[in-house]
Amino acid sequence: MVIWTNNAISHITEFINEAREDTNKVAKSYINKLVGYVDILETMPE
Repeated sequence: MVIWTNNAISHITEFINEAREDTNKVAKSYINKLVGYVDILETMPE
């Protein structure tokens, strides 16, 4: 299980909130990919 720290959540939230309107789609895509990679880490053996 991957546990997101409060610091990591804060950074991601800050990144999304500061993204300009014209880059909002790109920012959301980036975050979705990041979360997807973290999900992959959950399935890797320890």
